[in-house]
Amino acid sequence: MKKLVLFVIAMLLTLAVFGAEKEKTYKFISYDLNGNFFNMKDFKEKTKAKYFVVDFFSIVCEPCKKALPDWEKEYPEMQKKGIEMVLVSLPSDKMKAKDEKSLVKEYFTTTIKVSFPVMYDLFYAVGDKFGVSKTEKETTTVEVPQVFLLDSEFRIIKKSANHKEIIDHLKKLK
Repeated sequence: MKKLVLFVIAMLLTLAVFGAEKEKTYKFISYDLNGNFFNMKDFKEKTKAKYFVVDFFSIVCEPCKKALPDWEKEYPEMQKKGIEMVLVSLPSDKMKAKDEKSLVKEYFTTTIKVSFPVMYDLFYAVGDKFGVSKTEKETTTVEVPQVFLLDSEFRIIKKSANHKEIIDHLKKLK
């Protein structure tokens, strides 16, 4: 009987841990390239979006840059379906992050212009939350590209390193 009670308690604890992880939400606050405050919750209320695409980007990531024209092309159709997009640019090098921000801003004003919000995650806060960057002491590892599809409660529906996989999934949403 004691073993059965211990087993039931262990199962309940396991379910509680996994259930809590499943319910984890990924809303965030950040700053855009112009230094304006961005709050994902406020963005949801303003846009009335049902889904959110969060694409993690780095200026030194060629696949990240190649995805931008595709996102820009798809964005108007996404918005019609209640899907909003946010690009989160991560520094490629922690020691040069402040200098890199100006390069990222220049890239998005001269090389390519996008219709969706672009954040610059100077301290990797958003990247760390999503598990895209891992900061340890003076070193940060960045794994991009990574694209997340979130529901209206900011829970992850789908994650992929391939933006086209997410675009295909978005086309199936009603």
